Amino acid sequence: MDASLNKNELEVFMENYEELADEVLVLGIGRTGWNVVSKLNDLQIANVESIYISTEEMHTENMDSMCRRITAGKDMLVIVFDPQEPCDYVKTLAGIAREENLLVLGMTKKSRIDNPNELEIYGEVIESGVDSLFTFYNDENLIEEIIVQSIEALVFLMNVPAVINLDFEDVKLALKNKGIAQIGKGYGNGEQMGLKAAQMACDPKNSPWNMKNARHFIIAVDGDVTLTDASDAAEYVRSISSSEADVVFGVHYDEEKTDACEVLVIASDFVFPTEQVKETNSYDDTFDIPDNTQTSKFEGKALTHDVDSRFVSEEDDFEFQFLDLRDDE
Repeated sequence: MDASLNKNELEVFMENYEELADEVLVLGIGRTGWNVVSKLNDLQIANVESIYISTEEMHTENMDSMCRRITAGKDMLVIVFDPQEPCDYVKTLAGIAREENLLVLGMTKKSRIDNPNELEIYGEVIESGVDSLFTFYNDENLIEEIIVQSIEALVFLMNVPAVINLDFEDVKLALKNKGIAQIGKGYGNGEQMGLKAAQMACDPKNSPWNMKNARHFIIAVDGDVTLTDASDAAEYVRSISSSEADVVFGVHYDEEKTDACEVLVIASDFVFPTEQVKETNSYDDTFDIPDNTQTSKFEGKALTHDVDSRFVSEEDDFEFQFLDLRDDE
């Protein structure tokens, strides 16, 4: 984590922000990907390029050159997809991007009731090259907006200078080769607002995976805050996680958010009890983590790497406009 920046250093940083900021590419596939890319294009976030890819126009023979062309000069790739749609292109894109040494993140839906086919897909895309996979409950009216906000939050904490700075290297350390990941955001005000915001961000009712079972955390505290507020947030995360968990935090002061605090928590490198996964095919957030655990690479029955591919083959009856990324040949 970088040392704190003084006022003069902050001014110099902001003057050179466009040159210094890390480049992020968002690729949208399927209906969810289209909606997320459309929202990102409307927002015009600095240093974020978003492209929708029509699977109808993609062919395996040009995937390699296309992917290397559009990822050139990028630091991070975010692939937004729907596990109910064929995911072979997701896996191919992820594998190529990893070869190009990008940090590869996936963002997708998860049903509130565990679906074995979804869990299989998660394991397959992680195995193919997705470093960390973020899953969000499939609330139709909110899912795309939540994914957009998550991408915004990641870009903000990587690129905007702060009192205690976080950067791309912190994000890469937390998310490279970590399997399942989770992101949560909380808000607080008044007394103990850092604690209140952290509790909301980590609330297991809002997350498909309970953050107490993660082994790596990034905490980004933002608002009209003191170091005590930031410390309260970090201590709460430490209190619910393993004593061996790695916790890194940053603090961004924003006087315009009067008496208010926002806390972003990114959790990764989850552990799951192997026997429970085998017996229930689902995740239960009530257990204590035993010694004989498996990482979120999903080597249990429900989330194994070497399962047969099972893709939903039904085609939705909708059409997209798309950016043609085929080679000119």
